Amino acid sequence: MKSIFAKLFFGFTALLFAFAIITSLFAYSSIKQYNLEIFKKDLYNLNSLLEENVKNSIISHDTVSLRKYINESGKKINIRLSIIGKDGKVLADSRANADTMENHLNRPEIQQALKHNRFGSSERYSHTMQNDMLYVAFPIYNNNNEIVGFLRSSYFLQDLNPLLTNLSQNLLKIFLFSILFVLIGVYIIARNISKPISDLSSATKKVAKGEFSALLSTKRKDEFGELVEDFNFMSKQIRELFDELNSQKNELRSIISAIPDGILVIRNEFVLLTNIAFERMFDVKFSNQMQISEIAIHDILVNLISKLETSGSFLTEELEINGVLYNVSLSRIPSSEEIIFVFHDVTELKKLEKIKKDFIINVSHELKTPLTAVKGFIETLEEEITDDEHLRYVQIVRRHTDRLIGIVQDLLLLSELEDNSAINKLLISPVDFSILIDGITKLFEQKLKEKNLYLNIHIEPNFPKINVDAYRFEQVLINLINNSLKYTEKGGIEINAYTNNDKVIIEILDTGVGISPEDRERIFERFYISDKSRSRKSGGSGIGLSIVKHIVMLHNGKISVDPTYTKGAKFVIELTNK
Repeated sequence: MKSIFAKLFFGFTALLFAFAIITSLFAYSSIKQYNLEIFKKDLYNLNSLLEENVKNSIISHDTVSLRKYINESGKKINIRLSIIGKDGKVLADSRANADTMENHLNRPEIQQALKHNRFGSSERYSHTMQNDMLYVAFPIYNNNNEIVGFLRSSYFLQDLNPLLTNLSQNLLKIFLFSILFVLIGVYIIARNISKPISDLSSATKKVAKGEFSALLSTKRKDEFGELVEDFNFMSKQIRELFDELNSQKNELRSIISAIPDGILVIRNEFVLLTNIAFERMFDVKFSNQMQISEIAIHDILVNLISKLETSGSFLTEELEINGVLYNVSLSRIPSSEEIIFVFHDVTELKKLEKIKKDFIINVSHELKTPLTAVKGFIETLEEEITDDEHLRYVQIVRRHTDRLIGIVQDLLLLSELEDNSAINKLLISPVDFSILIDGITKLFEQKLKEKNLYLNIHIEPNFPKINVDAYRFEQVLINLINNSLKYTEKGGIEINAYTNNDKVIIEILDTGVGISPEDRERIFERFYISDKSRSRKSGGSGIGLSIVKHIVMLHNGKISVDPTYTKGAKFVIELTNK
Protein backbone atom coordinates (compact mmCIF):
# COMPACT_ATOMS: atom_id res chain seq x y z
CA MET A 1 0.00 0.00 0.00
CA LYS A 2 1.46 3.36 -1.04
CA SER A 3 1.99 5.98 1.67
CA ILE A 4 0.12 9.26 1.53
CA PHE A 5 3.47 10.99 0.91
CA ALA A 6 4.07 8.88 -2.21
CA LYS A 7 0.53 9.48 -3.41
CA LEU A 8 0.80 13.23 -2.92
CA PHE A 9 4.32 13.52 -4.40
CA PHE A 10 3.75 11.37 -7.47
CA GLY A 11 0.22 12.68 -7.90
CA PHE A 12 1.35 16.32 -7.93
CA THR A 13 4.29 15.39 -10.15
CA ALA A 14 2.02 13.70 -12.69
CA LEU A 15 -0.31 16.71 -12.69
CA LEU A 16 2.65 19.03 -13.09
CA PHE A 17 4.03 17.09 -16.05
CA ALA A 18 0.62 16.99 -17.67
CA PHE A 19 0.11 20.72 -17.11
CA ALA A 20 3.59 21.59 -18.42
CA ILE A 21 3.23 19.42 -21.53
CA ILE A 22 -0.24 20.76 -22.33
CA THR A 23 0.88 24.34 -21.72
CA SER A 24 4.02 23.90 -23.89
CA LEU A 25 2.07 22.31 -26.73
CA PHE A 26 -0.53 25.04 -26.56
CA ALA A 27 2.13 27.77 -26.50
CA TYR A 28 4.01 26.19 -29.40
CA SER A 29 0.80 25.83 -31.43
CA SER A 30 -0.32 29.38 -30.63
CA ILE A 31 3.02 30.95 -31.57
CA LYS A 32 3.23 28.89 -34.75
CA GLN A 33 -0.28 29.94 -35.73
CA TYR A 34 0.48 33.54 -34.86
CA ASN A 35 3.51 33.55 -37.19
CA LEU A 36 1.50 31.93 -39.96
CA GLU A 37 -1.10 34.66 -39.67
CA ILE A 38 1.67 37.29 -39.96
CA PHE A 39 3.00 35.61 -43.12
CA LYS A 40 -0.53 35.47 -44.56
CA LYS A 41 -0.96 39.16 -43.89
CA ASP A 42 2.41 39.94 -45.51
CA LEU A 43 1.52 37.88 -48.57
CA TYR A 44 -1.86 39.63 -48.76
CA ASN A 45 -0.18 43.03 -48.64
CA LEU A 46 2.29 41.90 -51.31
CA ASN A 47 -0.59 40.79 -53.55
CA SER A 48 -2.28 44.16 -53.04
CA LEU A 49 0.90 45.98 -54.18
CA LEU A 50 1.36 43.80 -57.25
CA GLU A 51 -2.31 43.86 -58.29
CA GLU A 52 -2.18 47.06 -60.38
CA ASN A 53 1.01 45.95 -62.19
CA VAL A 54 -0.50 42.67 -63.45
CA LYS A 55 -4.12 43.67 -63.86
CA ASN A 56 -3.81 45.26 -67.35
CA SER A 57 -1.65 42.41 -68.65
CA ILE A 58 -4.25 39.86 -67.53
CA ILE A 59 -7.09 41.80 -69.12
CA SER A 60 -5.16 42.26 -72.40
CA HIS A 61 -3.97 38.61 -72.30
CA ASP A 62 -0.34 39.78 -72.58
CA THR A 63 1.18 36.56 -71.30
CA VAL A 64 4.75 37.44 -72.33
CA SER A 65 5.01 40.65 -70.33
CA LEU A 66 3.09 39.04 -67.49
CA ARG A 67 5.57 36.17 -67.18
CA LYS A 68 8.52 38.53 -67.43
CA TYR A 69 7.21 40.73 -64.64
CA ILE A 70 6.37 37.78 -62.38
CA ASN A 71 9.79 36.15 -62.84
CA GLU A 72 11.64 39.37 -62.08
CA SER A 73 9.50 40.24 -59.08
CA GLY A 74 9.73 36.72 -57.67
CA LYS A 75 13.56 36.75 -57.82
CA LYS A 76 13.79 40.17 -56.14
CA ILE A 77 11.58 39.35 -53.15
CA ASN A 78 12.36 35.58 -53.02
CA ILE A 79 8.64 34.77 -53.02
CA ARG A 80 6.92 32.39 -55.39
CA LEU A 81 4.35 34.28 -57.46
CA SER A 82 1.68 32.80 -59.71
CA ILE A 83 -0.90 34.31 -62.06
CA ILE A 84 -3.98 32.12 -62.60
CA GLY A 85 -6.76 32.79 -65.04
CA LYS A 86 -10.38 32.83 -64.02
CA ASP A 87 -10.73 29.38 -65.66
CA GLY A 88 -7.94 28.00 -63.45
CA LYS A 89 -5.21 27.91 -66.09
CA VAL A 90 -1.78 29.00 -64.80
CA LEU A 91 -0.69 32.02 -66.87
CA ALA A 92 2.65 32.68 -65.15
CA ASP A 93 4.73 31.29 -62.29
CA SER A 94 8.03 32.59 -60.89
CA ARG A 95 9.32 29.14 -59.88
CA ALA A 96 7.89 26.76 -62.50
CA ASN A 97 6.93 26.45 -66.18
CA ALA A 98 3.32 27.65 -66.35
CA ASP A 99 2.62 25.72 -69.55
CA THR A 100 3.25 22.36 -67.89
CA MET A 101 1.29 23.05 -64.72
CA GLU A 102 -2.17 21.54 -64.22
CA ASN A 103 -5.39 23.50 -63.82
CA HIS A 104 -5.53 25.33 -60.43
CA LEU A 105 -9.23 26.15 -60.28
CA ASN A 106 -9.90 23.52 -57.57
CA ARG A 107 -7.01 24.61 -55.34
CA PRO A 108 -8.32 25.44 -51.81
CA GLU A 109 -7.04 29.01 -51.83
CA ILE A 110 -8.64 29.68 -55.27
CA GLN A 111 -11.97 28.20 -54.14
CA GLN A 112 -11.94 30.37 -50.98
CA ALA A 113 -11.24 33.48 -53.04
CA LEU A 114 -14.12 32.61 -55.41
CA LYS A 115 -16.52 31.78 -52.61
CA HIS A 116 -15.92 34.86 -50.47
CA ASN A 117 -14.88 37.33 -53.25
CA ARG A 118 -11.79 38.14 -51.22
CA PHE A 119 -8.45 36.54 -50.63
CA GLY A 120 -8.13 32.84 -49.85
CA SER A 121 -5.35 30.91 -48.13
CA SER A 122 -4.24 27.33 -47.47
CA GLU A 123 -1.34 25.35 -46.02
CA ARG A 124 -0.58 22.23 -48.00
CA TYR A 125 2.03 20.19 -49.80
CA SER A 126 3.01 21.39 -53.30
CA HIS A 127 3.74 18.62 -55.80
CA THR A 128 5.28 21.19 -58.13
CA MET A 129 7.78 22.49 -55.53
CA GLN A 130 8.00 19.21 -53.60
CA ASN A 131 7.57 21.09 -50.32
CA ASP A 132 5.02 22.37 -47.77
CA MET A 133 3.80 25.80 -48.77
CA LEU A 134 1.63 28.64 -47.45
CA TYR A 135 -0.58 30.03 -50.26
CA VAL A 136 -2.50 33.32 -50.41
CA ALA A 137 -4.66 33.94 -53.51
CA PHE A 138 -5.98 37.41 -54.36
CA PRO A 139 -8.82 37.90 -56.89
CA ILE A 140 -8.24 40.50 -59.65
CA TYR A 141 -11.27 42.42 -60.95
CA ASN A 142 -11.78 44.35 -64.22
CA ASN A 143 -13.55 47.69 -64.49
CA ASN A 144 -16.94 45.91 -64.48
CA ASN A 145 -16.09 44.36 -61.12
CA GLU A 146 -15.73 40.90 -62.65
CA ILE A 147 -12.99 38.46 -61.67
CA VAL A 148 -10.53 38.09 -64.54
CA GLY A 149 -7.88 36.10 -62.70
CA PHE A 150 -5.98 35.49 -59.49
CA LEU A 151 -2.64 36.66 -58.14
CA ARG A 152 -1.23 33.98 -55.85
CA SER A 153 1.85 34.35 -53.64
CA SER A 154 3.34 31.44 -51.66
CA TYR A 155 5.90 30.98 -48.96
CA PHE A 156 7.98 27.93 -48.04
CA LEU A 157 6.89 26.71 -44.60
CA GLN A 158 10.37 25.28 -44.03
CA ASP A 159 11.57 28.87 -43.65
CA LEU A 160 9.62 28.89 -40.36
CA ASN A 161 11.61 25.94 -38.97
CA PRO A 162 14.56 27.94 -37.48
CA LEU A 163 12.12 30.12 -35.58
CA LEU A 164 10.07 27.13 -34.38
CA THR A 165 13.23 25.21 -33.42
CA ASN A 166 14.45 28.12 -31.33
CA LEU A 167 10.98 28.36 -29.77
CA SER A 168 10.97 24.63 -28.91
CA GLN A 169 14.38 24.86 -27.25
CA ASN A 170 13.33 27.81 -25.12
CA LEU A 171 10.09 26.07 -24.10
CA LEU A 172 12.06 22.93 -23.14
CA LYS A 173 14.43 24.97 -20.95
CA ILE A 174 11.50 26.68 -19.23
CA PHE A 175 9.78 23.30 -18.83
CA LEU A 176 12.82 21.61 -17.19
CA PHE A 177 13.55 24.54 -14.91
CA SER A 178 9.91 24.75 -13.81
CA ILE A 179 9.74 20.99 -13.18
CA LEU A 180 12.85 21.04 -10.99
CA PHE A 181 11.70 24.05 -9.01
CA VAL A 182 8.15 22.74 -8.49
CA LEU A 183 9.32 19.21 -7.59
CA ILE A 184 11.29 20.62 -4.69
CA GLY A 185 8.20 22.53 -3.57
CA VAL A 186 5.97 19.47 -4.01
CA TYR A 187 8.34 17.35 -1.92
CA ILE A 188 8.31 19.87 0.92
CA ILE A 189 4.51 20.28 0.78
CA ALA A 190 3.83 16.53 0.57
CA ARG A 191 6.15 15.86 3.48
CA ASN A 192 4.53 18.63 5.48
CA ILE A 193 1.07 17.12 4.87
CA SER A 194 1.90 13.41 5.22
CA LYS A 195 3.89 13.62 8.48
CA PRO A 196 1.04 14.71 10.77
CA ILE A 197 -1.37 12.36 8.97
CA SER A 198 1.01 9.44 9.58
CA ASP A 199 1.25 10.37 13.27
CA LEU A 200 -2.54 10.64 13.45
CA SER A 201 -2.93 7.22 11.79
CA SER A 202 -0.63 5.59 14.34
CA ALA A 203 -2.51 7.19 17.22
CA THR A 204 -5.87 6.11 15.73
CA LYS A 205 -4.71 2.48 15.59
CA LYS A 206 -3.80 2.66 19.27
CA VAL A 207 -7.22 4.07 20.15
CA ALA A 208 -8.85 1.30 18.08
CA LYS A 209 -7.00 -1.24 20.26
CA GLY A 210 -8.35 0.43 23.40
CA GLU A 211 -5.29 2.55 24.26
CA PHE A 212 -7.24 5.72 24.99
CA SER A 213 -4.19 7.38 26.56
CA ALA A 214 -2.64 7.85 23.09
CA LEU A 215 -2.55 11.63 22.64
CA LEU A 216 -0.81 13.84 20.09
CA SER A 217 1.06 17.11 20.51
CA THR A 218 1.79 19.78 17.91
CA LYS A 219 2.80 23.43 17.66
CA ARG A 220 1.02 23.99 14.38
CA LYS A 221 -1.80 26.54 14.29
CA ASP A 222 -3.36 25.48 10.99
CA GLU A 223 -6.06 22.90 10.21
CA PHE A 224 -3.70 20.07 11.20
CA GLY A 225 -3.26 21.68 14.60
CA GLU A 226 -7.05 21.82 14.97
CA LEU A 227 -7.27 18.21 13.81
CA VAL A 228 -4.80 17.11 16.52
CA GLU A 229 -6.80 18.98 19.17
CA ASP A 230 -10.04 17.42 17.87
CA PHE A 231 -8.43 13.97 17.92
CA ASN A 232 -7.32 14.38 21.53
CA PHE A 233 -10.81 15.58 22.47
CA MET A 234 -12.39 12.69 20.55
CA SER A 235 -10.10 10.18 22.28
CA LYS A 236 -11.16 11.54 25.65
CA GLN A 237 -14.85 11.44 24.69
CA ILE A 238 -14.56 7.89 23.35
CA ARG A 239 -13.00 6.78 26.64
CA GLU A 240 -15.87 8.33 28.59
CA LEU A 241 -18.47 6.84 26.22
CA PHE A 242 -16.74 3.46 26.35
CA ASP A 243 -16.85 3.47 30.15
CA GLU A 244 -20.51 4.55 30.05
CA LEU A 245 -21.31 1.86 27.46
CA ASN A 246 -19.69 -0.82 29.59
CA SER A 247 -21.71 0.40 32.56
CA GLN A 248 -24.96 0.34 30.53
CA LYS A 249 -24.07 -3.06 29.10
CA ASN A 250 -23.58 -4.51 32.57
CA GLU A 251 -26.79 -2.84 33.72
CA LEU A 252 -28.67 -4.24 30.71
CA ARG A 253 -27.33 -7.71 31.41
CA SER A 254 -28.51 -7.41 35.00
CA ILE A 255 -31.98 -6.31 33.84
CA ILE A 256 -32.24 -9.08 31.23
CA SER A 257 -31.09 -11.63 33.79
CA ALA A 258 -33.80 -10.43 36.20
CA ILE A 259 -36.63 -10.73 33.62
CA PRO A 260 -38.77 -13.77 34.46
CA ASP A 261 -39.56 -14.44 30.80
CA GLY A 262 -37.11 -16.53 28.79
CA ILE A 263 -35.14 -14.44 26.26
CA LEU A 264 -33.11 -15.81 23.34
CA VAL A 265 -31.37 -13.73 20.63
CA ILE A 266 -29.94 -15.43 17.53
CA ARG A 267 -28.33 -14.41 14.23
CA ASN A 268 -27.62 -16.81 11.36
CA GLU A 269 -27.98 -19.96 13.48
CA PHE A 270 -25.70 -18.55 16.20
CA VAL A 271 -26.89 -17.72 19.73
CA LEU A 272 -25.99 -14.15 20.70
CA LEU A 273 -27.73 -13.88 24.06
CA THR A 274 -29.77 -15.81 26.61
CA ASN A 275 -30.98 -14.89 30.06
CA ILE A 276 -31.11 -16.94 33.26
CA ALA A 277 -34.86 -17.63 32.85
CA PHE A 278 -34.38 -19.16 29.38
CA GLU A 279 -31.42 -21.26 30.54
CA ARG A 280 -33.46 -22.52 33.49
CA MET A 281 -36.55 -23.24 31.35
CA PHE A 282 -34.73 -25.40 28.80
CA ASP A 283 -31.60 -26.51 30.67
CA VAL A 284 -29.18 -24.48 28.52
CA LYS A 285 -25.75 -23.07 29.37
CA PHE A 286 -24.76 -20.14 27.13
CA SER A 287 -21.30 -20.06 25.57
CA ASN A 288 -19.55 -18.08 22.82
CA GLN A 289 -20.12 -19.29 19.23
CA MET A 290 -23.03 -21.40 20.49
CA GLN A 291 -25.41 -22.63 17.76
CA ILE A 292 -29.17 -23.13 18.12
CA SER A 293 -28.64 -26.80 17.18
CA GLU A 294 -27.14 -27.23 20.67
CA ILE A 295 -30.45 -26.25 22.30
CA ALA A 296 -32.83 -29.08 23.18
CA ILE A 297 -35.85 -27.32 21.58
CA HIS A 298 -33.91 -26.75 18.34
CA ASP A 299 -36.68 -28.21 16.13
CA ILE A 300 -39.30 -25.92 17.69
CA LEU A 301 -37.09 -22.87 17.18
CA VAL A 302 -36.45 -23.75 13.52
CA ASN A 303 -40.18 -24.22 12.92
CA LEU A 304 -40.95 -20.84 14.51
CA ILE A 305 -38.27 -19.14 12.37
CA SER A 306 -39.80 -20.71 9.26
CA LYS A 307 -43.23 -19.32 10.21
CA LEU A 308 -41.70 -15.91 10.85
CA GLU A 309 -40.25 -15.89 7.30
CA THR A 310 -43.77 -16.11 5.85
CA SER A 311 -45.57 -13.89 8.37
CA GLY A 312 -43.24 -10.88 8.30
CA SER A 313 -41.18 -9.35 11.09
CA PHE A 314 -43.33 -10.38 14.07
CA LEU A 315 -44.99 -13.62 15.18
CA THR A 316 -46.82 -14.74 18.31
CA GLU A 317 -47.72 -18.35 18.98
CA GLU A 318 -48.86 -20.44 21.92
CA LEU A 319 -46.95 -23.70 22.43
CA GLU A 320 -46.82 -26.50 24.95
CA ILE A 321 -43.22 -27.55 25.67
CA ASN A 322 -42.46 -30.29 28.21
CA GLY A 323 -45.95 -29.95 29.71
CA VAL A 324 -45.66 -26.16 30.12
CA LEU A 325 -47.69 -23.66 28.10
CA TYR A 326 -45.68 -20.77 26.63
CA ASN A 327 -46.74 -17.67 24.76
CA VAL A 328 -43.80 -17.31 22.36
CA SER A 329 -43.14 -13.97 20.64
CA LEU A 330 -40.65 -13.61 17.77
CA SER A 331 -39.47 -10.35 16.27
CA ARG A 332 -36.87 -9.70 13.59
CA ILE A 333 -34.53 -6.69 13.59
CA PRO A 334 -34.12 -5.94 9.84
CA SER A 335 -30.93 -3.89 10.19
CA SER A 336 -28.96 -6.72 11.83
CA GLU A 337 -31.03 -9.81 10.84
CA GLU A 338 -31.25 -10.73 14.52
CA ILE A 339 -34.28 -12.67 15.81
CA ILE A 340 -35.47 -12.18 19.38
CA PHE A 341 -37.49 -14.96 21.13
CA VAL A 342 -39.49 -14.23 24.29
CA PHE A 343 -40.95 -17.25 26.15
CA HIS A 344 -43.71 -16.28 28.59
CA ASP A 345 -45.02 -19.03 30.85
CA VAL A 346 -48.82 -18.82 30.67
CA THR A 347 -49.60 -22.14 32.35
CA GLU A 348 -51.05 -20.54 35.50
CA LEU A 349 -52.83 -17.89 33.41
CA LYS A 350 -54.48 -20.61 31.31
CA LYS A 351 -55.53 -22.43 34.48
CA LEU A 352 -57.15 -19.24 35.80
CA GLU A 353 -58.79 -18.67 32.43
CA LYS A 354 -60.16 -22.21 32.47
CA ILE A 355 -61.48 -21.71 36.01
CA LYS A 356 -63.15 -18.49 34.87
CA LYS A 357 -64.73 -20.21 31.85
CA ASP A 358 -65.87 -23.13 33.98
CA PHE A 359 -67.34 -20.72 36.49
CA ILE A 360 -69.26 -18.87 33.75
CA ILE A 361 -70.54 -22.16 32.28
CA ASN A 362 -71.58 -23.52 35.68
CA VAL A 363 -73.25 -20.26 36.72
CA SER A 364 -75.00 -20.04 33.33
CA HIS A 365 -76.28 -23.60 33.67
CA GLU A 366 -77.37 -22.98 37.26
CA LEU A 367 -79.17 -19.75 36.26
CA LYS A 368 -80.84 -21.26 33.22
CA THR A 369 -83.24 -23.52 35.17
CA PRO A 370 -84.52 -20.99 37.76
CA LEU A 371 -84.80 -18.28 35.11
CA THR A 372 -86.90 -20.59 32.95
CA ALA A 373 -89.11 -21.32 35.96
CA VAL A 374 -89.40 -17.61 36.78
CA LYS A 375 -90.35 -16.87 33.17
CA GLY A 376 -93.07 -19.55 33.32
CA PHE A 377 -94.59 -18.13 36.51
CA ILE A 378 -94.46 -14.61 35.08
CA GLU A 379 -96.33 -15.73 31.95
CA THR A 380 -98.94 -17.35 34.21
CA LEU A 381 -99.28 -14.13 36.23
CA GLU A 382 -99.72 -12.16 32.98
CA GLU A 383 -102.68 -14.31 32.04
CA GLU A 384 -104.36 -14.03 35.48
CA ILE A 385 -103.75 -10.34 36.43
CA THR A 386 -106.49 -8.01 35.27
CA ASP A 387 -105.24 -4.83 36.93
CA ASP A 388 -103.38 -2.78 34.27
CA GLU A 389 -101.02 -1.17 36.79
CA HIS A 390 -99.97 -4.53 38.22
CA LEU A 391 -99.76 -6.02 34.74
CA ARG A 392 -97.27 -3.29 33.67
CA TYR A 393 -94.91 -4.25 36.52
CA VAL A 394 -95.16 -7.93 35.63
CA GLN A 395 -94.35 -7.15 31.97
CA ILE A 396 -91.24 -5.18 33.07
CA VAL A 397 -90.13 -8.21 35.12
CA ARG A 398 -90.74 -10.50 32.11
CA ARG A 399 -88.74 -8.23 29.79
CA HIS A 400 -85.73 -8.23 32.12
CA THR A 401 -86.10 -11.97 32.69
CA ASP A 402 -85.99 -12.50 28.91
CA ARG A 403 -82.86 -10.38 28.80
CA LEU A 404 -81.23 -12.47 31.52
CA ILE A 405 -82.17 -15.68 29.70
CA GLY A 406 -80.69 -14.22 26.48
CA ILE A 407 -77.43 -13.37 28.28
CA VAL A 408 -77.23 -16.86 29.77
CA GLN A 409 -77.84 -18.43 26.36
CA ASP A 410 -75.15 -16.20 24.80
CA LEU A 411 -72.70 -17.16 27.56
CA LEU A 412 -73.36 -20.85 26.98
CA LEU A 413 -72.99 -20.38 23.22
CA LEU A 414 -69.73 -18.45 23.65
CA SER A 415 -68.36 -21.13 25.98
CA GLU A 416 -69.26 -23.76 23.41
CA LEU A 417 -67.55 -21.82 20.63
CA GLU A 418 -64.40 -21.28 22.72
CA ASP A 419 -64.14 -25.02 23.25
CA ASN A 420 -61.25 -26.32 21.09
CA SER A 421 -63.42 -29.16 19.86
CA ALA A 422 -66.11 -26.79 18.53
CA ILE A 423 -64.60 -26.75 15.07
CA ASN A 424 -65.32 -30.47 14.76
CA LYS A 425 -68.98 -29.77 15.48
CA LEU A 426 -69.44 -27.51 12.41
CA LEU A 427 -71.62 -28.90 9.66
CA ILE A 428 -69.87 -27.42 6.61
CA SER A 429 -71.75 -27.49 3.31
CA PRO A 430 -72.10 -25.31 0.18
CA VAL A 431 -74.63 -22.58 0.98
CA ASP A 432 -76.35 -20.22 -1.47
CA PHE A 433 -75.72 -16.82 0.11
CA SER A 434 -78.65 -15.12 -1.63
CA ILE A 435 -81.12 -17.66 -0.17
CA LEU A 436 -79.48 -17.43 3.28
CA ILE A 437 -79.59 -13.63 3.43
CA ASP A 438 -83.13 -13.52 2.07
CA GLY A 439 -84.37 -15.66 4.95
CA ILE A 440 -82.51 -13.52 7.49
CA THR A 441 -83.79 -10.16 6.22
CA LYS A 442 -87.38 -11.27 6.68
CA LEU A 443 -86.72 -11.44 10.44
CA PHE A 444 -85.97 -7.69 10.49
CA GLU A 445 -88.73 -6.39 8.22
CA GLN A 446 -90.88 -5.17 11.13
CA LYS A 447 -87.98 -3.43 12.94
CA LEU A 448 -86.85 -1.76 9.71
CA LYS A 449 -90.37 -0.51 9.09
CA GLU A 450 -90.71 0.79 12.68
CA LYS A 451 -87.46 2.82 12.43
CA ASN A 452 -88.04 3.76 8.76
CA LEU A 453 -84.67 2.33 7.66
CA TYR A 454 -83.68 0.73 4.35
CA LEU A 455 -81.83 -2.57 3.84
CA ASN A 456 -80.01 -2.86 0.49
CA ILE A 457 -78.35 -6.09 -0.62
CA HIS A 458 -75.75 -6.20 -3.44
CA ILE A 459 -74.49 -9.64 -4.47
CA GLU A 460 -71.88 -9.91 -7.21
CA PRO A 461 -73.05 -11.74 -10.37
CA ASN A 462 -71.87 -15.38 -10.40
CA PHE A 463 -71.19 -15.16 -6.68
CA PRO A 464 -70.22 -18.75 -5.65
CA LYS A 465 -71.75 -20.86 -2.95
CA ILE A 466 -69.90 -20.45 0.33
CA ASN A 467 -68.68 -23.42 2.38
CA VAL A 468 -69.99 -22.67 5.88
CA ASP A 469 -72.12 -24.07 8.69
CA ALA A 470 -75.43 -22.50 7.63
CA TYR A 471 -76.85 -22.31 11.17
CA ARG A 472 -73.70 -20.76 12.70
CA PHE A 473 -73.15 -18.33 9.82
CA GLU A 474 -76.78 -17.27 10.07
CA GLN A 475 -76.05 -16.35 13.71
CA VAL A 476 -73.15 -14.17 12.51
CA LEU A 477 -75.30 -12.22 10.05
CA ILE A 478 -78.24 -11.89 12.47
CA ASN A 479 -75.94 -10.51 15.19
CA LEU A 480 -74.30 -7.99 12.83
CA ILE A 481 -77.60 -6.77 11.29
CA ASN A 482 -79.21 -6.56 14.74
CA ASN A 483 -76.18 -4.60 16.01
CA SER A 484 -76.53 -2.13 13.09
CA LEU A 485 -80.26 -1.72 13.78
CA LYS A 486 -79.59 -0.84 17.43
CA TYR A 487 -77.23 2.01 16.58
CA THR A 488 -78.84 3.39 13.40
CA GLU A 489 -81.62 5.97 13.67
CA LYS A 490 -81.80 7.18 10.06
CA GLY A 491 -80.56 6.00 6.70
CA GLY A 492 -80.20 2.26 6.67
CA ILE A 493 -78.07 -0.84 6.23
CA GLU A 494 -76.22 -2.19 3.20
CA ILE A 495 -74.90 -5.71 2.61
CA ASN A 496 -72.32 -6.38 -0.13
CA ALA A 497 -71.02 -9.78 -1.24
CA TYR A 498 -68.20 -10.22 -3.78
CA THR A 499 -65.04 -12.21 -4.46
CA ASN A 500 -61.42 -11.12 -4.44
CA ASN A 501 -59.12 -13.77 -5.98
CA ASP A 502 -59.82 -16.90 -3.88
CA LYS A 503 -61.41 -14.86 -1.05
CA VAL A 504 -65.11 -14.30 -0.36
CA ILE A 505 -65.82 -10.83 1.06
CA ILE A 506 -69.05 -9.94 2.87
CA GLU A 507 -69.57 -6.36 4.09
CA ILE A 508 -72.25 -5.05 6.47
CA LEU A 509 -72.44 -1.22 6.44
CA ASP A 510 -74.76 1.13 8.28
CA THR A 511 -75.30 4.88 8.62
CA GLY A 512 -75.38 4.83 12.41
CA VAL A 513 -73.21 6.41 15.10
CA GLY A 514 -70.15 4.37 14.08
CA ILE A 515 -67.33 3.06 16.26
CA SER A 516 -64.72 5.34 17.81
CA PRO A 517 -61.01 4.63 17.05
CA GLU A 518 -60.27 3.68 20.67
CA ASP A 519 -63.06 1.08 20.62
CA ARG A 520 -62.14 -0.62 17.31
CA GLU A 521 -59.36 -2.74 18.80
CA ARG A 522 -61.56 -4.02 21.65
CA ILE A 523 -65.00 -4.23 20.02
CA PHE A 524 -64.77 -8.04 19.65
CA GLU A 525 -63.73 -8.64 23.28
CA ARG A 526 -66.15 -10.51 25.52
CA PHE A 527 -68.34 -8.18 27.64
CA TYR A 528 -66.74 -5.05 26.13
CA ILE A 529 -69.33 -2.28 25.64
CA SER A 530 -68.29 0.90 23.82
CA ASP A 531 -71.24 3.08 24.94
CA LYS A 532 -72.53 1.53 28.17
CA SER A 533 -75.48 3.85 28.66
CA ARG A 534 -76.66 3.30 25.07
CA SER A 535 -76.07 -0.45 25.29
CA ARG A 536 -78.15 -0.76 28.45
CA LYS A 537 -80.93 1.15 26.72
CA SER A 538 -80.81 -1.20 23.73
CA GLY A 539 -80.32 -4.32 25.85
CA GLY A 540 -76.71 -5.01 24.78
CA SER A 541 -74.49 -7.30 26.86
CA GLY A 542 -71.17 -7.05 24.97
CA ILE A 543 -71.23 -10.74 23.99
CA GLY A 544 -72.74 -10.65 20.49
CA LEU A 545 -69.68 -9.46 18.58
CA SER A 546 -67.46 -11.86 20.51
CA ILE A 547 -69.72 -14.71 19.35
CA VAL A 548 -69.49 -13.39 15.78
CA LYS A 549 -65.69 -13.33 15.91
CA HIS A 550 -65.43 -16.89 17.27
CA ILE A 551 -67.80 -18.29 14.63
CA VAL A 552 -65.85 -16.58 11.81
CA MET A 553 -62.55 -17.85 13.26
CA LEU A 554 -63.95 -21.39 13.40
CA HIS A 555 -64.48 -21.05 9.63
CA ASN A 556 -60.78 -20.07 9.25
CA GLY A 557 -61.87 -16.56 8.32
CA LYS A 558 -61.42 -13.13 9.85
CA ILE A 559 -63.65 -10.18 10.67
CA SER A 560 -62.59 -6.57 11.06
CA VAL A 561 -63.91 -3.02 11.30
CA ASP A 562 -62.98 -0.80 8.34
CA PRO A 563 -61.33 2.34 9.83
CA THR A 564 -61.69 4.28 6.54
CA TYR A 565 -65.49 4.15 6.56
CA THR A 566 -66.83 7.31 8.23
CA LYS A 567 -70.59 7.27 7.53
CA GLY A 568 -71.27 4.76 10.32
CA ALA A 569 -69.89 1.28 11.03
CA LYS A 570 -68.55 -1.17 8.44
CA PHE A 571 -67.83 -4.81 9.30
CA VAL A 572 -65.86 -6.88 6.78
CA ILE A 573 -65.90 -10.71 6.80
CA GLU A 574 -63.22 -12.48 4.77
CA LEU A 575 -63.45 -16.23 4.05
CA THR A 576 -61.25 -18.57 2.05
CA ASN A 577 -63.76 -20.43 -0.13
CA LYS A 578 -62.14 -23.86 -0.59
